[in-house]
Amino acid sequence: MFHDNLTERLKQFLRLHIEEEKVNEYLVILTQPRKKSLIQIEQEDFLKIAQAVYRDATQRKLFAELYTWFKEKETAKFGLKTHTPEYERLLEERVDRIRDQIKPQVMKMVESHYRKYFYIKFMWIGKEGVYTFDYYLKELVRVIGQGVNPTQTLKKAQQEFSRQLEKRAALMKKLIIRDPWKTVLDSWGDFMVTKVYRRFAQIYAIYRMQPVLHEIAKRLRISLVDVRLMLKYEVKQGLSAGRVARSHLRQRRTLAVYYYERGGERVFTGTQARRLAKQAEKIHIHKTREIRGQVGCVGKATGTVRIIIRPEDMGKMKKGDILVSIATDPDIVPAMKKASAIVTEQGGITSHAAIVSREMNIPCVIGTRIATRVLKDGDTVEVDANKGIVN
Repeated sequence: MFHDNLTERLKQFLRLHIEEEKVNEYLVILTQPRKKSLIQIEQEDFLKIAQAVYRDATQRKLFAELYTWFKEKETAKFGLKTHTPEYERLLEERVDRIRDQIKPQVMKMVESHYRKYFYIKFMWIGKEGVYTFDYYLKELVRVIGQGVNPTQTLKKAQQEFSRQLEKRAALMKKLIIRDPWKTVLDSWGDFMVTKVYRRFAQIYAIYRMQPVLHEIAKRLRISLVDVRLMLKYEVKQGLSAGRVARSHLRQRRTLAVYYYERGGERVFTGTQARRLAKQAEKIHIHKTREIRGQVGCVGKATGTVRIIIRPEDMGKMKKGDILVSIATDPDIVPAMKKASAIVTEQGGITSHAAIVSREMNIPCVIGTRIATRVLKDGDTVEVDANKGIVN
């Protein structure tokens, strides 16, 4: 809805009032949401728990000393990188040892947060699992261990949100923006917030569907993976007949192409799937000195490229790196927090990457189409998100 066509129309409108070099900056300001997204709300909720821990001197000392000890002893000893499976497992073991020293009221707050947000990394097939209670305890150790007062972090985030709204209001007044564009811009920001809510609702629904999918797999005597590869009518027919064509499902596990058009859907396997997949790969990418896209959040940054597609890639991400992805999702937000800039192939100004980058004030270029195929881990690039250019 708010991708290329409407974005370009808004840019054309802005060009009537301002010089070209200001178009992207003003576009980001004017489309600023008037409400906080669930991503931002979750982060603030968690910081409030950290705030309670920080205010209690004994609890603050407990968490901070564990973080310092773990970072200086264990991490250095084994050469571990943050967010790798080995690092997370070892940190979880260390956190478990102080569990009985954590006050009940803190544990109660963590439990409440866990029950409210545990599902948000489940994603589409559930491979990533869910956040555990211990995950949030580990995050508390990280936040407290960094030595920054959570109250100041919260205050800074709230001040930045208010500042962005003030900038938006001032710019609307300066450019004398009235309806219909005022309504469009208000709806634009509302849509960004609603889009995050929709994503969270989708993820939760997928999580809640798992028992149903397991039951289908049990009745048809097939794997959960096979159930996910079936079309709706195939599930219905299979349950009625008490069996399915397993040979077709085996082929789909190897390679399958899903095709949909109004009036029907098809799944191609075998030779047909290989031919279609080969045709889809025939995208000629000419050598280029720069990659262009839309501006998600203005700013500039130079750093080392890290291709982050899924959660298991996050271990290679260091603070200050440039995060490059096809499209971002809630399950890689920990890596996004470390990025000095974000670059994606897909998505428009209301995409997850654009929303998160604005809330974290990280330069972001979206919709580049080719970033993960042109760039590779270790490349040094400059991201000019004022112009939507990576070079």
